Amino acid sequence: IIFLTDYARNTIANKMPLRNTTVIPHGIERRFRNRRVLSEGFSKNTYDPIKLLYVSIQMPYKHHIELINAVYELRKKNINVKLTLIGPRWGWYSKKIYKLIKKHDPSGEFIKDEGPVPFSKLHVHYNDHDIFVFPSSCENMPNILIEAMASGLPIVCSDRGPMFEVLGDGGGYFDPESISSIVDALEHTIEN
Repeated sequence: IIFLTDYARNTIANKMPLRNTTVIPHGIERRFRNRRVLSEGFSKNTYDPIKLLYVSIQMPYKHHIELINAVYELRKKNINVKLTLIGPRWGWYSKKIYKLIKKHDPSGEFIKDEGPVPFSKLHVHYNDHDIFVFPSSCENMPNILIEAMASGLPIVCSDRGPMFEVLGDGGGYFDPESISSIVDALEHTIEN
């Protein structure tokens, strides 16, 4: 049996006996690889916004709601951030996201929901942003996280599932169910 992460193998092994298993990590297309050099930090009060990106289907375990609320809290602290959401919409949860965006950003100034983007164009969005945020709490193999890693973006990530195994010390972590934890992790990344 081939698993993509030790996390996945261990999760299944806790439910049933396994024999003859191996882990083969997922690869990444070259177009996602960017040799970005971060020579300067961000200024919290800069006129140019710090562009945050989250790529994922809109489902409850992906924690878009908590991320949107965290971005709103950062803006209340006069930290000039903008959030772009990319990914397919999903039923009632996407309606809830839409209402929350309209509540916090009625003029569409700092939260943009792009919806689905063709996979062939996705790398362009990674290259056009400053920080990648990944608040998903349930993953087997977070391909999107690997794409962000290859892009060279600073990453702030959920502390759940296989994220530690995949990202290691390559980013900051937060509790995806805690708005204040997301705020703290983003603020720390922006300041450092």
